[in-house]
Amino acid sequence: MVRHSMFVVALGFAGMLLAAPAFADIPPADACEAADDGKACDNATKGGKMDQPGKCQKDKCTRATPNGSMSYDCYLCKATSAAKDDGGCSISGGGANAVFALAPLLALGTLWNRRRRANTK
Repeated sequence: MVRHSMFVVALGFAGMLLAAPAFADIPPADACEAADDGKACDNATKGGKMDQPGKCQKDKCTRATPNGSMSYDCYLCKATSAAKDDGGCSISGGGANAVFALAPLLALGTLWNRRRRANTK
């Protein structure tokens, strides 16, 4: 009975983690708000690079529907200046965060190992 309950809880938890939003709910990566029209933004896409400086402008977007693709008015962050490339990696500060991510896994592994040793004696 306990194993069945744990399985149901684990299955429910996995379902919540793996549930994905509908594609219609996901705005384009370079979208901005209508209220920001003409204002500076920092999520423009230029030359395959994202998060570039730009300006929010009205545009036409498309999305998939059951009846085919559909066009609609939207606001996108359009690149306004040349992207500055320092030649470095776009990921920063990963070392400190990795410790916090791995610490719970290491603790669980240690507890599992101790419990396994105690059961074999």
